[in-house]
Amino acid sequence: MDAVRELNYLPDVAAQGLSQQKTWLLGVALPDLTKAFYAQVFRGIQRAAAEAGYDLIVAEVSPVAGDLNAASERMLRRKVDGAIVPAQGLAEETISRLRDAGVKVVVLGAGGKTEGVCQVVWDEEEGVRQMIAHLLSHGHRKVAFAGGAEKDEETRRIRQAFLNSLRELGQTALAGMLSEEDLAAHLEALFQGAEKPTAVFCANGALAMKVIWRLEALGCRVPGDVAVAGFGSCGETAPALTTFDPDPTAVGKAAATCLVEWLKEGADDTARSIHVGGRLVIGETT
Repeated sequence: MDAVRELNYLPDVAAQGLSQQKTWLLGVALPDLTKAFYAQVFRGIQRAAAEAGYDLIVAEVSPVAGDLNAASERMLRRKVDGAIVPAQGLAEETISRLRDAGVKVVVLGAGGKTEGVCQVVWDEEEGVRQMIAHLLSHGHRKVAFAGGAEKDEETRRIRQAFLNSLRELGQTALAGMLSEEDLAAHLEALFQGAEKPTAVFCANGALAMKVIWRLEALGCRVPGDVAVAGFGSCGETAPALTTFDPDPTAVGKAAATCLVEWLKEGADDTARSIHVGGRLVIGETT
């Protein structure tokens, strides 16, 4: 070992891979890496994978049919040992192709076809409920919802959690539904009406900041005239956003750690589910 250290010897990973029938490659497919949430998920994956000696093949995917399937085919060509893929847009045949090739699969998020895989989830329902409870505790009874495109699965889930939370907390009045498409026009129409919302809950942090900027352009003070809150972090903002942060870095780390442990020789092959908690972050916008 002294001679090894003196010569600054580095192990040949390719040779190790051949002897162990491993490539030391993990495939990672994530939606929209420009969003702070998924960028931080990737950071968590990257750190945990590097610590375990794995390199990554990364693909940015959308919910468009076939997009994730194409990414999985690329992973198979590179003979990855394991894959981390989003539940959103995931088809049963994609998982089957990976598993049939001996690739261990970790799925990020709720929904999707998850039989025979490890699943890492964060509780959107509980996070949204905490946020709505916070708004109601501040006297807001006219809360509007702002989300992405109608076809966006994530927006649909957050919106349903929002409606469920209002009902569970005894607040059935909905002040309006806003879409990121034509956001400026929707906000202007809503806030020029007789029944103006006192708060807007947004499906993600980036959208919440857009809402704040548009409201300020309309002469509305945040939070003086209207409170704005989001779901998910979008990094440091000015003003500091009130949001429920599901800790995306921890989500990514949990996914990679689960996969690395699963790939160890003799590891339990039983599929499982891992829950990652989050926290309510009170900022300057409520």
